[in-house]
Amino acid sequence: GYVGGSKEDRRDEALSYAAAGYVAATIDYRLTANNQSSDSLRWLAITHATEDAMNAIRFLKASAGKYNIDTT
Repeated sequence: GYVGGSKEDRRDEALSYAAAGYVAATIDYRLTANNQSSDSLRWLAITHATEDAMNAIRFLKASAGKYNIDTT
C-alpha cells in the first residue's frame, strides 16, 4: 500500500455506509513511490499516510455541525 490509488476508488463503499446511517468519508493521503525498497522509506510512507488520516478526522470533527455529524 501507500503507492497508488485515490479516494474515488472507495466512493461506492463510503456511499453504502452512509446510506446505512454511518459517517463515511474517503480521503487522499500522501503516496510514496517505491516505498518497499527500504525500511525507512516504508516507515515514512506509513507515517505520512497516518498523519493525513488523522488530519482528516480532525477536520470532520471540527466540521461536525456543517456535515451533521454526531461526534458522540
